[in-house]
Amino acid sequence: PALLRTAPVEARFDTANFAAFAAAGNLEVPTMLNVAVLGGYWGEGTVWNLYFTWPQSHWWFWVAAGGLGLLVLIGIWSAITNNKYQITNGYPKRLEIYLLLVICALSYVTALGVSDTPFTWFNEFLYVHVPLWCGLRDSAKIGGILALVYTIFASFGVEKIVQISNNRFQRSSSAIRYMSFGIFYLSFAILPLLFGFYETGGFAKQLLPVWYPASWYQAKQALDTTPGKILLLPWHGYLSLPFNHQLVASNPMPAFFGASESSRYIFSRSFEVEGVRD
Repeated sequence: PALLRTAPVEARFDTANFAAFAAAGNLEVPTMLNVAVLGGYWGEGTVWNLYFTWPQSHWWFWVAAGGLGLLVLIGIWSAITNNKYQITNGYPKRLEIYLLLVICALSYVTALGVSDTPFTWFNEFLYVHVPLWCGLRDSAKIGGILALVYTIFASFGVEKIVQISNNRFQRSSSAIRYMSFGIFYLSFAILPLLFGFYETGGFAKQLLPVWYPASWYQAKQALDTTPGKILLLPWHGYLSLPFNHQLVASNPMPAFFGASESSRYIFSRSFEVEGVRD
């Protein structure tokens, strides 16, 4: 259906959109490093950042990121040097490893978008000359592919470490061997949990369900019986509300009052980001 639309949404995206929604750094973390550790959401580079606590602000996140990065590097080395990836069923299986590396590099570069990096020119070229590419306005979304490639190579790294450990402890007693494997497997399990810790428990209890105040229900009851057009204020697409712990969130009034583009309610959908208006 997206290909058949007469006015696709990506047709409204221009240079201002690509710049405003490009990957961003996070406080003291530069953009290129932030994207490498699967950060880079464009909102991280705005004042909204200060409303939230980020995993990049904690030392244990960087320990986990370093551990996962080490597993990825070991996995790449193991996959390239392992003889079992040379020839399989008559064709060079190792080419698939190189293809994954190319995908990893392209995913990283394109996830940066038009942020101020050495790859800005390349991404600008893609936005202008590659059909439908401009629909990927929020460039950091491509980091999902980067995460998938990380997972594949990290699994190779785990396999290599277990293999080396098995060979080294082969002559050890069963107790030492089982204890060593237990430590390894526990470490492998803890690393991704630490890396993605904020994705559990409502992002460290920063996102919690709340009730709308009684005054909102009273206002809705009154507006449902009021004729004519109704303007919903304040005129913001994103804002902080006291009953929602002052967290910046999408304006909930359209959803609460049942507003839509075709309804009698008039409301803002503006992002209010660097001159970009919806």
